Amino acid sequence: MTITCTRTVLAFAILSLALTSQAATYYVSNSGNDTNNGTSQATAWQTIGRVNQISGSLQPGDKGPLQRGGLFRGKLTISSSGTAANKIEVGAYGSGDRPVIGGSIAVANWTVQSGNIWRAPVSQAVKQVYVNGQLMEIARYPNTGWLRVDQGTTTTLTDAALTQPSGTWNGATAVIRTTQWSYDTAFVTAQNGSTLTHTSTGNNLGALSWGYFLRNKLSMLDGPNEWFYDGEAGYLYLQCPGNANPNNLLVEAAVLDNAIYVSYQRQHIKISEIAMRHNTAASLRLAVSTNLEAMNCTIADTWQGIYSTGNGQNFHHNTIRRTYGTGCT
Repeated sequence: MTITCTRTVLAFAILSLALTSQAATYYVSNSGNDTNNGTSQATAWQTIGRVNQISGSLQPGDKGPLQRGGLFRGKLTISSSGTAANKIEVGAYGSGDRPVIGGSIAVANWTVQSGNIWRAPVSQAVKQVYVNGQLMEIARYPNTGWLRVDQGTTTTLTDAALTQPSGTWNGATAVIRTTQWSYDTAFVTAQNGSTLTHTSTGNNLGALSWGYFLRNKLSMLDGPNEWFYDGEAGYLYLQCPGNANPNNLLVEAAVLDNAIYVSYQRQHIKISEIAMRHNTAASLRLAVSTNLEAMNCTIADTWQGIYSTGNGQNFHHNTIRRTYGTGCT
């Protein structure tokens, strides 16, 4: 009796373990609700944030499909690992376009600053701005082209073409070509006449007449398609194309670094049929991850497409376009 009972209990325990370890599918839809259980299309969740709540407890074979045609603003973090036989999968369901994971927020509540310049509260640092999908230009001087350095060091540049009063460019960012193959950004700490003092670029400019321009001050915002973000005050300033009212347009500000982030040393993960855009760093970021596959994804209008520090990864049939940094690293 004892032996039989032990076998029965053991068999029951094995059966229970098998049942509790069955893979689950968690659906996400713009029309869902985060109070649902997420385990069917009819009871889908609504946000990426809800998926992130269970990210650390996902089991091998679990799937997280997003509804096609949807836009999901946020950063999806994958904190669990699958196995070679049962990968954790992020994909799509339904019909229509690939679901989009966007790193931007929709900016609202615009009020007139002055003239055709508007402002709206934004609490997160902004790296790119889009109006109805069109990339805007950060406010700069001159509006096009480059100025020239007459003489410079690692921390100063002198340009006789700078005729504005001293202090005009304090706090601006200088984008300076410092070698034949690269340029650096430096923070202007002081202006004395035609000489700017800035944080070190590490390269002595000398009299090589390298090009430069200045950006990121409200005073430079003087035409359509330009923007400026004041991080201290928490306001985004914008002059729209055609001097339009931004309250009547879709204005999006890129504020999140990644669309999908695979945590440190996670493995056996598959990502497919996802569109990613509007990120301030890499849309797909893999932190020393292995045995990962990303396929049939579209990455666009972002700082960087894919950044991986892992190995044993398979990226295929993906489209990466309109990146401001690099495509795949």
